[in-house]
Amino acid sequence: MKLFKYQQSFLTATIIIVACTVFTACKKVEEPGTFTPSRVFTPGTISATGGETAATITWRASNFSNGRNVTYTVEISETIDFTTPVVLTKVVADSTRLIVTDNELNIKTPFYARVKGNATAQSAESAGWAYTKDPFTITGEQLFLPVDAGTLLASTAVLAWRASEGLTRITVTPTAGGTTLEFPLTPADITAGEKEVTGLTALTAYTANIYRGTANKGTITFTTSPERPTGPNVTLVAPGTDLKVLLEGSVAGAIFILQQGGVYDISAETILPDNAAFTIWGDVGPNKPVLVTNTIRLPANAGSIKFENLDITGYTNNNPAETKRNYIFNQSAATNTTEIIFENSNIRNLAYTALRLQGSNTINVGKVVVNNCVVNDISAGQTYAFIHTNAANAIINNIAITNSTFYNVRLGLVLHNQRPSLSLNVSNCTMNDISDNSDRALIEYNAQSAGTFTFLNNIIGKVKSNNNTARGIRISGSSVTVSSDNYITNDYIVGSNPIGGVTTYSGASSALFEDPDTGNFRFKDASFPGRTTAGDPRWR
Repeated sequence: MKLFKYQQSFLTATIIIVACTVFTACKKVEEPGTFTPSRVFTPGTISATGGETAATITWRASNFSNGRNVTYTVEISETIDFTTPVVLTKVVADSTRLIVTDNELNIKTPFYARVKGNATAQSAESAGWAYTKDPFTITGEQLFLPVDAGTLLASTAVLAWRASEGLTRITVTPTAGGTTLEFPLTPADITAGEKEVTGLTALTAYTANIYRGTANKGTITFTTSPERPTGPNVTLVAPGTDLKVLLEGSVAGAIFILQQGGVYDISAETILPDNAAFTIWGDVGPNKPVLVTNTIRLPANAGSIKFENLDITGYTNNNPAETKRNYIFNQSAATNTTEIIFENSNIRNLAYTALRLQGSNTINVGKVVVNNCVVNDISAGQTYAFIHTNAANAIINNIAITNSTFYNVRLGLVLHNQRPSLSLNVSNCTMNDISDNSDRALIEYNAQSAGTFTFLNNIIGKVKSNNNTARGIRISGSSVTVSSDNYITNDYIVGSNPIGGVTTYSGASSALFEDPDTGNFRFKDASFPGRTTAGDPRWR
């Protein structure tokens, strides 16, 4: 019976197929693509990606448009609802892709795009537009090279750029607003690849732009140096002078000016007088004066202790063949010090570290500031972070580490694990080859609070050891989550307390930076999304 039913079903199906083949009464199925809509369908999803000199806009073709020579109109506006005037209109034929350049759109300006299908001979235009969800920006070329701090004087600066044809002028404007200075580029400037800009004001932030015709080909910011200090408390110190005698006899408000290219070796531990407050100021020029450190002991009370525009080294006589000195500060005596500041300086070759608080006495430092510095070769064989206190009676209330580069720093930036701070700010810094093994952390507060914690626009390259036992950031006993404007390379690998929220760059530090092992952190990867916003500004 089952066999009979199967045979009957097969016979019925065969008759239907034959009938549809032989007789014209069966309806013919329309071939794909022959349907003609009364309107062109609205194009599908549209997206736009910006680059240095151009942006690419792509969209999905309208349905049933294949072979119909449908064209599209693309409009670009600065607002998502296109309430402002349309900046650019383009008609695209036989393509679902449009490239717009920096000759057509302003750089560094967010734009939105929309697209519609145009009418054909058979169909009206699409009833609606497809809109980009997110803005796109042409970032602009960055031909400027980082400004050499040694060329920044009070009223002049030297701006250099990557070789490029047709450059015509540079403009320099105070960043806070003011009169724009314009400097035409001569053939000699183009050949040299640099231009000295003049007529600037001391200690002022400027924004410089370089142009080819009307097209912007690079933007950079810099700050001019202060004028050389003058007054009754200013001492011009000859090279070779032992600063120990001068510092131990200093009066509050003293300024010691060290001369360009000079070497100043502090011969032994310096014990500062009570109420000490001074600045060691390096004269501005291409070769920072070298200060060979030895331990400085803070007094019972001190004001502002400042180091500015110096090359601070631990090498005795500034000679790498001689013994490294251990510290700048290794404080065990009781003190109440207002602030310690390192500004626009190099700090290098310390056997132990820059600042250590230790012992059982009460040590209170109001603020430690490290700004616009390059720090290298710290604590190679010891167990100290760059700023280090693990004493129960020692506290640094506020720590600010900004606009600086750290590499080959064995035990990380900050260890402050016995007392809380009021604030900790680490922003706009580049770090590489940092935080060794044995659970050493980039920032270590253990169970203590850092108070108001700020961690912005930083780039962290590889850890110093590759055995994956270093820590990330530990504050109040927990790992820390920061904003996505911070980046780590894929060889920054920790065993515990990973830094949450950061953006991971897909390559190693050697792929991101030109030569990180020798301290060159210019970006090798021009597509890095944080190229103009993250890390030490000197490398952007």
